[in-house]
Amino acid sequence: MGKPATPEQPKKAKRKKADADTMRQRERDFVLNYIANGFKGTEAAVMAGFSPRSAHVQATRLLKKDKVRSAIETLMRDKVMGANEALYRLSMHARADVTAFLGLSIDEIKKRQDSWLIKKIKATTVRHGDDLVEERVEIEVHDPQSALGLIGKHLQLFVDRVEHTGAEGGAIEIRRASELSDDELATMLQAMQKRA
Repeated sequence: MGKPATPEQPKKAKRKKADADTMRQRERDFVLNYIANGFKGTEAAVMAGFSPRSAHVQATRLLKKDKVRSAIETLMRDKVMGANEALYRLSMHARADVTAFLGLSIDEIKKRQDSWLIKKIKATTVRHGDDLVEERVEIEVHDPQSALGLIGKHLQLFVDRVEHTGAEGGAIEIRRASELSDDELATMLQAMQKRA
């Protein structure tokens, strides 16, 4: 028989359970930060709450765990853009109109739901005398022609055709190897060896 339970034993059990819960939360945090930070394990471990001195070791250990690897795979699969979303985004880029943003301040632009269509934005503050301040905003949207080209390729609107012709623009002569003489075969073999 073992020793009778002391009041300290239940506290240790609770502490171990709390440590296990913290580790599970740290693992979840590690997975999220690992994907968000471009698969940098050490940085993800630090952001998940591990000591910077042991972060590399912790990251390596976590990445060996099946449940961590599985969570990373699941999260990546959920974040992959499907064909319809890609076509939708390209369509929105093709339809983007910079005039929708004219006359707006940067703060007003940031609040708009379609602000993701902006490729580049630059604000300049210009003073006119002591009192009058003017904010100039330069906006560039993603290239609509590029988006249209990619959509057209996907829809096979632009088919590249390559025309092959034989000698002097005529038809290509096709002969079976069994129909060629030994001299013709030797000449063809030499020509292929020169190309290689």
